[in-house]
Amino acid sequence: MKYLSRSILLLLLSLLVIGTARAQTSNLLIDPGFEGETYNVISIDPTDGTRFHVPAGWSGGIVRTPGSAPWINAHPNGFPHTAGFKIQGNRSFHMSRGGATFTAYIYQQVAVQPNSPVQGGSWAYIENSKSGQVRAGIDPTGGTDPFGPNVVWSSWAVVRNGWTQVSASTTAQGGVVTLFLYATQDIPTDPNGVYWDDAFVNGIPGVMPIQAGAAPATRPMVTADANLRVRRGPGIDQPRIGAMNAGESYPLVEDQGNWYAIDFNGQTGYVSAQYTHVGAGSGSGGGQAASAGAPVATGASIDYIVDYTLRMRAAPGRDSAEVAVIPYTATVQAVARSADHNWLLVNYEGRSGWVAAWVGRLQGSINSLPVR
Repeated sequence: MKYLSRSILLLLLSLLVIGTARAQTSNLLIDPGFEGETYNVISIDPTDGTRFHVPAGWSGGIVRTPGSAPWINAHPNGFPHTAGFKIQGNRSFHMSRGGATFTAYIYQQVAVQPNSPVQGGSWAYIENSKSGQVRAGIDPTGGTDPFGPNVVWSSWAVVRNGWTQVSASTTAQGGVVTLFLYATQDIPTDPNGVYWDDAFVNGIPGVMPIQAGAAPATRPMVTADANLRVRRGPGIDQPRIGAMNAGESYPLVEDQGNWYAIDFNGQTGYVSAQYTHVGAGSGSGGGQAASAGAPVATGASIDYIVDYTLRMRAAPGRDSAEVAVIPYTATVQAVARSADHNWLLVNYEGRSGWVAAWVGRLQGSINSLPVR
C-alpha cells in the first residue's frame, strides 16, 4: 500500500507538470489570422509593377529560378483578401499569378522558451484543380532561409479547391523559431491563387534576444541630392506624381540600378539614382519609445479606425500593461509608430498609449509617422 500510494503521488505530480506546461502554451504569432491592413512591400516586378506585399509582423520572399520560360516562376501578387476564401474573420492572405506559375513564401520569427516543443502551421486553400502544392516548415534555430538545412517541413499538401491544414513540429534549439508558409506550382493556370488563414506557432513564450551592442533596426532611405521629380515608373517618359527637394528622404523599396523605387507617401514612386543616394534610415527615431500618459503633442497625426475592441498598452508589446480599452469602431489619433511598424502610439480620451497596428485601419501612410 505504501508503494502504491507513492506511485499514485508521482502520477499526480507528473499530470500537474504536464497540465502546467500545456497551460503556458499559446499561439505566439503576430496577426495569425492576417486581419491587419498594414502591409509591407517585399518585391516589385520592374516590368509590370506586380507587387508582393506581406502583413505587418510577417516577412517573405519569392523564388524566380528556374525561369526558362516567361510563365515559370513569374513574379506573384501578395495582398489581403476580403472575399470568400477565409476560415474566419474578415481577411486571409492571398498569393497568386494567373496564367503562370509562382513560388513564394511568408515567414515570421517568434520567441520561445529554449529547448521547448513547438508546433506551427496554417490552413491553406489552393484555387485550381490542376496544379499547386503547399507546406509549412519550422526552423528551430530561428533562421530566415526556407532552404536552410535546419528547417523541419510538413508533407506537401495538394488538396485543391478546399481548405487543408499543414503543420510541422520540432524542438526549439534556442530562444527563437521561424514559421514558413510555402507555395509553388508546376502548371500555369488562371486562377491559381493560394490563400492562407489561421496560422499558428504553439509554444511556450520566450523573450526575443537582443545582441549586445546591436543598433536599432534601420530602413534604407533615398535622399535627394538636388530638386527632382518623382515618377510613376522607372523612366523619364513616366508621368510625374510628385517631387523631392534637395535633402528630403523617403524609404527605399527597391534598387533598380538607374532608378530607385521609394515609398512616396504611401505609394510607390521612382527617382533617378543619378541625383540621389541611399543611406541608413533613423530607425530609432532619436529616442526611446514613449510610455503611456498624457496625450502626445505632435505636428502630424493620422486617424486610426479600430476594427476590434482593442487594448491600449503602456509600451509597444503584447506583454505590456493595459492602460485602457478602446471600443470597436472607435477612431483615435495615431501620432507615432514603432520602428518595426507593428505598434502605434495613439491619443485616446485624454491619454496616450500603444496599440497593435494590425487590428485596425490607418487612414494614411504609416511611414509618415515618426518612430518612437
